[in-house]
Amino acid sequence: MGLHCLLISINQVQTPYVVHPLGMAHIAGALEEAGHFVRQYDVLAEGGLSGLDGVFADQCFDVVGISIRNIDTVDSADPQFFLGTAFQAISEVKRKTDAPIILGGGAFTLFPELIMQNLKADYGVMGEGEIAVCDLVGQIEKGTAPARGTILRGTSLSTGAWQSVKYDPMITDYYSRRGGMLNVQTKRGCPFRCDYCSYPTLEGNVYRYRDPKEVVDEVERIKQDFGCKYLFFTDSVFNDLKNRYLEICEELIRRGNKMPWCGYFRPSHLTKEALQIMKRSGLHAMEFGTDAASDQTLAGMHKAFRMDDVFESHRLVRELDIPAAHFVIFGGPEETNETLREGLENMRQLNGAAVFGFSGIRILPHAPIQKRAVSEGVIGADDDLLEPVFYFSPHLKRTEMEEEITKAWAEDTTKIFPVSDSLASINVMHKAGMVGPLWDKLL
Repeated sequence: MGLHCLLISINQVQTPYVVHPLGMAHIAGALEEAGHFVRQYDVLAEGGLSGLDGVFADQCFDVVGISIRNIDTVDSADPQFFLGTAFQAISEVKRKTDAPIILGGGAFTLFPELIMQNLKADYGVMGEGEIAVCDLVGQIEKGTAPARGTILRGTSLSTGAWQSVKYDPMITDYYSRRGGMLNVQTKRGCPFRCDYCSYPTLEGNVYRYRDPKEVVDEVERIKQDFGCKYLFFTDSVFNDLKNRYLEICEELIRRGNKMPWCGYFRPSHLTKEALQIMKRSGLHAMEFGTDAASDQTLAGMHKAFRMDDVFESHRLVRELDIPAAHFVIFGGPEETNETLREGLENMRQLNGAAVFGFSGIRILPHAPIQKRAVSEGVIGADDDLLEPVFYFSPHLKRTEMEEEITKAWAEDTTKIFPVSDSLASINVMHKAGMVGPLWDKLL
């Protein structure tokens, strides 16, 4: 018969640009395939939590799912904490219905027990939720659900087992008007162990690929049905070392794709030939997870490349006239006053690229930096890390480091620090009808 399910995305992060709630759309598609009825609600797109009044006035729901994508901004210059928004969302829902509440999303997966204790939801799902949520909703329908307070571990989708994605027209319209971007995922998982990163915890440490034809089917669908003007591939890293990403690009070329796209890239193992294929497929811009600015700090971050790789990647994208941005963290492991000055000089050499600078590393559970922070006495072994805590190298002073970055980049509009300062200008450009991530306009 099927249950009526309400899915709510409470993400309000807008820096450096708004991001369509793709995870919620994946869960919605899986639930509809399982025979249930789904209403999606996005706090950003639909006027905040107050808009729920109209949603509940129009319909009764049997289950409510709440996606907690971000626990905070992970930016020491703008350390906003979002658990209060989640608490408000649950309070609003409980005032309007007795339906069981299921929590999920990236932030929940990192802090499942703590968030359940704080928010007092009925159920939680860690990790990928398509299978686990459908199983749980089916059990609720049959009256065989587990005890309230149960946290379930999601089942990772294997290659070739991806389910359809349900995009909501009202939500996609908001993102189309605020930059034109919608997002598609071509694989899950990440085999790397970068010091700060939670992707292996969220998605596993092995890539699981989506069929290229299925990916491009979805690209064509969001363009035709929802007016998508700009595509963002949200893989942890688009250019995997097995070059499976080129199969996506070749399929885009075969279909005659003209929609511009962007994605996250490693600044290594790129060739001119690969970049030419990507450009023919619609590649408009590249966001590099460079993450540190000198060989010493790259090694401290456990990055599997060095500055020579970054410079070579930069040379290639400049040669092919592809806008590129580098995201860099200063003050991480092995940072010293000497590596800071070296790093600022290295970033200066990336002329023609945008550079977004961050200060310190948000310490997340199970990320490698947690163990180092404990050993250096930055945090205790039992600290829960729910509220933002940042790692800064003990070899330099944070305030002096930030002053030096600010001074070095004061006259260069392509270098942005702190990143939160970029929000206003990007919002203005999006409201003027410009599409894409828009940092390329700095260039």
